[in-house]
Amino acid sequence: MIIATNFGTPTGENLIEAAHQAAAAIPKIADPQVGDLVVQAADGALAKAGIGAAALVPRRGDRYVIVEQGLADDAARGTALKTAYATAKTMSPSETSQVWVLIPPGAYDVGTSGLVLDTAWINISGLVPAKVANAGRANMVLEPTVLIYGAVSATNSGVIKQTANNVCIRDIEIKNTAIGLEPVWDDTDPAAYWPASGVTGTSLRRVKITGDDRSFDAPWATRYLVEYKQTWDECLVSGYHCVGGSGTVSGTITNSTISGDSCVGGSGIVSGTITNSTISGNGCVGGSGIVSGTITNSTISGDYCVGGYGTVSGTIIGCTISGVGCISSYGMITATARLTDVVVSGNNALNADSIASGAEFVRVSGVPTGLPAIGGKYLHCRLTNGTIFSKGFTFQVEE
Repeated sequence: MIIATNFGTPTGENLIEAAHQAAAAIPKIADPQVGDLVVQAADGALAKAGIGAAALVPRRGDRYVIVEQGLADDAARGTALKTAYATAKTMSPSETSQVWVLIPPGAYDVGTSGLVLDTAWINISGLVPAKVANAGRANMVLEPTVLIYGAVSATNSGVIKQTANNVCIRDIEIKNTAIGLEPVWDDTDPAAYWPASGVTGTSLRRVKITGDDRSFDAPWATRYLVEYKQTWDECLVSGYHCVGGSGTVSGTITNSTISGDSCVGGSGIVSGTITNSTISGNGCVGGSGIVSGTITNSTISGDYCVGGYGTVSGTIIGCTISGVGCISSYGMITATARLTDVVVSGNNALNADSIASGAEFVRVSGVPTGLPAIGGKYLHCRLTNGTIFSKGFTFQVEE
């Protein structure tokens, strides 16, 4: 099957979009031989996403390298992936000539040393798009066609280790299969995705990552105790302390679902933006830290989430937040905090030790069974308890 496209010369991202468009056009083909995706670009070059297609694939273009296929096993494919990346490094990548390493469907075992992304403007992407449903919701489904894995247990290492700025990672699943590990609880612990702290210009799109679920015998999903400036879009990440746990989240999370105790800046700082996403886990979203960023149209749940034992000084709009002690119940809401169209629930929710007089609550509703401390401005709110609070009075404001 050949599907013509209008994308011109297949240079990197154009080829990806062509492949994605072609894949979308044949969603009901069941026969794997018929269903192999072949894209014919306008210049006549062929690109094929499918195992065993090596004879039809031009494995290198001006701005892309396609990983060799038709190999014996996952380990051989993992080696071929590393070889393709090494080839991309010889192609003079730059901001105006980014190079894409395109990965056909399959599993890639990158061994105990992982794949190191150490060169700016080299991007990696599955050639066939991941299946996405209910992006950013609790029941989100993300099924990449590419799995990159390895048993990486050495310190300062990951299945994918990123030391370079300006990198895109798309349409893959990352998993560290090492077992029997105990965390050191610092930023040297191995992980599935192990970026240098504060790498810039990095985006992850349709990336699935799983890690330790608090059993403490497996690696973290993402590196612990560092700053994440990345952009996450339609990602599905799960694991204890994942995505900035005890670190800083200063980037952007959009249409993503992230779960795990202390995830997304738990015990750390959330200074970036979260939009159209679902985040869950005890202590998540700055649970014992600082929430100074902007959270919009998202659902957050977990005991002591959203600065439960910390500080809320940012902006929260159109969100549903639930859990025992959520929203700075044992912390502080500062004068810069703005909560608008927020539904809150949970024992001792909003039971802040201190709410500054400049804090604003607009159309905040719910049934927090705790006492909001006196302070702040309340407009069109309905916060109902109906019982006598520990500080001696009932709190209900409607304007």
